[in-house]
This record gives sequence, structure tokens and C-alpha cells, in this order.
Amino acid sequence: MKQNITQEQLDELTTRQRKKLEDWVFENITKTVNKFIPLLSIGQMIEFLEDNKEGGWEIYNLPVQISNDKILGLFVVNNYGKYYRRPELCDAIWEAVKEVLKEK
Repeated sequence: MKQNITQEQLDELTTRQRKKLEDWVFENITKTVNKFIPLLSIGQMIEFLEDNKEGGWEIYNLPVQISNDKILGLFVVNNYGKYYRRPELCDAIWEAVKEVLKEK
């Protein structure tokens, strides 16, 4: 299971979104003076969603049958009524985080 976002995913953020995330990271995750955003873990992204919730969010792991003998898990994050579906939990949560950054 993928545990962290990738640099490519971090690069999807606009300058404004990156600044908001950077501010949150330095308040909540690291006390260093380095100006970089770490490749966030699943736990860090869940903490971010908790700190920025206005409604509620949930995570589901749904089995999806892709052939007669193979079932694949599909992670779904329900963030304030918006759904993000990805095969990797990390990627589904990242989509929810990006949406929160857009709204602020």
C-alpha cells in the first residue's frame, strides 16, 4: 500500500494551495526552518482533513470485482459529500486534501 504522496502529486498544487499547505505543515508537522513541504503520509493527510473539517469525512474500502477470480479494493473518501475514488488510499485522500485547499 502506498504510504505517501509523490512529488508529482505535490506539483499539482497551485502556488496559493501550496502556500496554504506549507503553512499548515509548519504549524502542525515540523518545527524546522526548512521551507519545503514533505511528501505527506496517509496519517498527515488525515490530520489535515481533521484540522480543516467543516462537516465530516469518511473512508470506505469497497471491493470491486474485475474478473471472475480477482477482486480489487477501491478506496473512497467522502469529504463533505464529494467522493474521491482511487485504487490507493493515499491517492483518494490526496484528492480530498486538494479540494480542501481549493476551498480555503
